[in-house]
Amino acid sequence: MEELKQVEEGRGRCHRQGVVFHVVNEEFVGARGGRKIPVEIVWKQDGSGLGAMVFNICSCKVLYAHVRYHNGNGTLRTMPVPEWVSLTGKGHFRRLEGEEKAALDEVLAECDKQKSFFGARMATIVTSISSSPGALRGGLPERPLPQGRAG
Repeated sequence: MEELKQVEEGRGRCHRQGVVFHVVNEEFVGARGGRKIPVEIVWKQDGSGLGAMVFNICSCKVLYAHVRYHNGNGTLRTMPVPEWVSLTGKGHFRRLEGEEKAALDEVLAECDKQKSFFGARMATIVTSISSSPGALRGGLPERPLPQGRAG
């Protein structure tokens, strides 16, 4: 069977969780006869706002892998990949270790470096504007206020 399509549903700055997995693309029928037909792999964050999980290095949101499936009626649901693999008993899931994890940490460190550069640049701009308030000139020429009609 072909691989499941992967879709990313993250907003803002985010990175995928460091994992390696394989989900078998075939229908699963549970012990009580419940069907689960996988559709795609969805990368989405857990939590929202300040409650969202973030990476310690760059403070970007973490995207976790979920399997989007339905039971034959077209109503889509999601389940985390580790649960799907343990439920079906097919495929595998593991976290990155060693050199693979070091490669992900390098990507996160590069992201942090880029964020700090743009943050420092923004701070410089804001500081220069606030240090000389009212110094912005040369905009639109002043126009006289419109006069009301006397009637």
